[in-house]
Amino acid sequence: MKPTVDSLPDAAWARVERDVFARLDAEQSLEMPAARDARRWWWLALPVAISAAAVIIAIRTRAPAPAVDNEWQWSRVVAGAAPSMVTFGDAEVSLDAHSAIVLQRQVARPVVWLERGAASFSVASRAGREPFVVLAGDTTVRVIGTRFRVARYEERTDIAVEHGTVEVQYRGEVVHVGAGQTWTTNPTTPTPTLTPPPPPPTPTPSPRPRAATTPTSTPTVAAAPTPAPAALSDQQRYEALAQLEATKPDEAMRGYLELSRGTSQWAAVALYSAGRLAADHHERRAATLLSIYLQRFPTGANAADVRYLLDRLQGASR
Repeated sequence: MKPTVDSLPDAAWARVERDVFARLDAEQSLEMPAARDARRWWWLALPVAISAAAVIIAIRTRAPAPAVDNEWQWSRVVAGAAPSMVTFGDAEVSLDAHSAIVLQRQVARPVVWLERGAASFSVASRAGREPFVVLAGDTTVRVIGTRFRVARYEERTDIAVEHGTVEVQYRGEVVHVGAGQTWTTNPTTPTPTLTPPPPPPTPTPSPRPRAATTPTSTPTVAAAPTPAPAALSDQQRYEALAQLEATKPDEAMRGYLELSRGTSQWAAVALYSAGRLAADHHERRAATLLSIYLQRFPTGANAADVRYLLDRLQGASR
């Protein structure tokens, strides 16, 4: 059943309409200032938003900064049976046979580490630039531009200057060596002489028998026994392993570790070479082998080299 609604007279409807429209007008007048205030704040915030967008675009479009070259990145050069030459920036390095050097890749600060053997250097003038540095055990050679030669044999280092002057630092002392002068360290241990293995003895032929007047049979000459090959010395074993590094590093590593267990002076050299080879191939045992070297041979010929390598490994791990 629908509810009954009484109809209002026209005059009453007119009053209702006037009241409704009056209230609507009042509400609209109250909302207008807020809308105008919002539009005013929007115009004030617009320049700030544009500036922030420009900064974000500049950051995103900015070219990435060039990567900083790690100063502990090195390249190793080994000379074989014949001398060899390598160019390092504007410097020329001539290696003697069976010598090895390590070059720092950052040419702006050139550093050459003479690992073994001898090398001659011809360095162009570096006025206004970082000096050219050569490391040989405990000896540090700094030059601005000259020609000189550095030779290293175990704990002994010899320097000969052909042109210019070099600064030599050795165990806290600094000396200057000029053209035509030489400088050498005081070796604490005898320098091993690299000599080839002795040739096998030549068999002496037996005297030829004198012919008999009436030969009854043909004489037989017995062949001389073949001498057994002499066992390789520790020095010869080390030199053979050093030649294997480039082609068979795993075999060279096994040989170095086996040789390092001995008691000769080549045991220290072999242990150092094993640690250096492991570092070159980024093996985890490199730091362990080098630390063992410092424990067994704290004053060994390669102690300074081991500390350089450990610093490299610690810097790379940071």
